[in-house]
Amino acid sequence: MVAARGVDMRSPLKASPANSAAIEKLRTKVQGPGTDRWLTPEIEASVALVKSGEILHAVEKVIGELA
Repeated sequence: MVAARGVDMRSPLKASPANSAAIEKLRTKVQGPGTDRWLTPEIEASVALVKSGEILHAVEKVIGELA
């Protein structure tokens, strides 16, 4: 989540295709930089995306299976 925000804040620079896929999946549940807000729900949503394998699946769709 923090790395994704860092990439967002470095615009117009772009992340790699794999990182971009991970960020795109993350953004389905966690909004990007903005106003100050309570981050606990976003942290929990990020953890759930990782635990469920959704982030991994999004990345593997772009670069192939990871060992």
